[in-house]
Amino acid sequence: MRSLSPKDVLVACRLSVGGRTGKSRWGGPLRGEPTQREMSRELGMSVSSVHESLQYLVAMRLLVRSPARRGAFAIVPAKLIELLVNVIPFVYVPQKRGVVRGLPTSVFAPVLKDRFAEGRLPVVWPYAPGTATGEGLLPIYPSVPAACAKNERLYHLLSAVDVLRVGLQREREVAVKYIGEVVGRAAAVCEPEDKENTA
Repeated sequence: MRSLSPKDVLVACRLSVGGRTGKSRWGGPLRGEPTQREMSRELGMSVSSVHESLQYLVAMRLLVRSPARRGAFAIVPAKLIELLVNVIPFVYVPQKRGVVRGLPTSVFAPVLKDRFAEGRLPVVWPYAPGTATGEGLLPIYPSVPAACAKNERLYHLLSAVDVLRVGLQREREVAVKYIGEVVGRAAAVCEPEDKENTA
């Protein structure tokens, strides 16, 4: 079996935050959970890549097939928390890129910046449409900044994971708690078939 890849982590995190992005044809929020095709568009990867990651995550027991909906998948929260807290920070060693324009991450993302980020040069994912300037940190997968720009919940979770990669001890303790709370609530599923953009 192949080893864990960054796209697998991104797919698992996306599932854990749940919900669909975008608007319905009537302008309201989309209900339910994302299809594989929706996830591929949001995460900037092919449908086959999403499918492959789902199958790998099932094999690794990070996902289970949902008993509630045939063909759908559900996160196993405890296993994903273990992966994000005790594996990812050591497998994906931080790679810095000088001062760049991008999207703030780690304690400089909106979810944590009021607690820790005052008076420091931000850490950012390099991202041309970004409005912040700071020390560049390569994300765990190239499409992360664009995906997070579309999905605030995903943005907050992956920023907290970055705290474990580059943060100080007290910051990491808060990030671990936040990750546990977010993923611990996960009842996330991925729908097996595409659905219409209905509210």
